[in-house]
Amino acid sequence: MAIVFAAVLPPSVCGAEDYATWSYSQRILLNTTSTGAEVNGTIRRFPVLIRLNPGNFKFFSQTRAGGADIRFAKSDGTHLPYQIERW
Repeated sequence: MAIVFAAVLPPSVCGAEDYATWSYSQRILLNTTSTGAEVNGTIRRFPVLIRLNPGNFKFFSQTRAGGADIRFAKSDGTHLPYQIERW
């Protein structure tokens, strides 16, 4: 399984992009086992749709307009590229 973090950054941190100072964050698990997507090999650079809402992201109400302060990272803190197509 892959672990991705979604976080809401306070306005004072948004410019710095230092994810270690996130005020709010939550793990997102991508189930790649046979009970989920059943991915049997290594796949790189594949876009994954993540839909955040108040039911699956407990800090949803803390986000800025349009998700401007949402960021994604691997469990080791490595920043992940992302795009917000629709908020």
